[in-house]
Amino acid sequence: AEMDAVMAEVSAQGLIFLDSRTTRSSVAHVAASARGIPNLRNDLFLDVDTEDPVEIRRRLERLLQIARKRGWAVGIGHPHPNTIAVLEEFLPTVDPADVELVPVAELILDRAR
Repeated sequence: AEMDAVMAEVSAQGLIFLDSRTTRSSVAHVAASARGIPNLRNDLFLDVDTEDPVEIRRRLERLLQIARKRGWAVGIGHPHPNTIAVLEEFLPTVDPADVELVPVAELILDRAR
């Protein structure tokens, strides 16, 4: 019921929605879809439970695997120093012919079309 109220406002404002999936029992994606709100769900947290650069890089590689298999993927990271450092090193190595990096809003709107 609470999520329906949130989604009513999201819809009224003409916004899009990203379900971060901080819990496996999240109902936000279902509530957004029921109202026709363009939305996606997070596939992978890069650093919610770690600041280990090796683990963050491993998760980025996993995110690329998801994108290659499904055609797209969503990952969430935080502005932790190690996350930023790994992204600065990793992102320039991603071949745009292999995987295109886009803002999440662009991906959500493209997927809704």
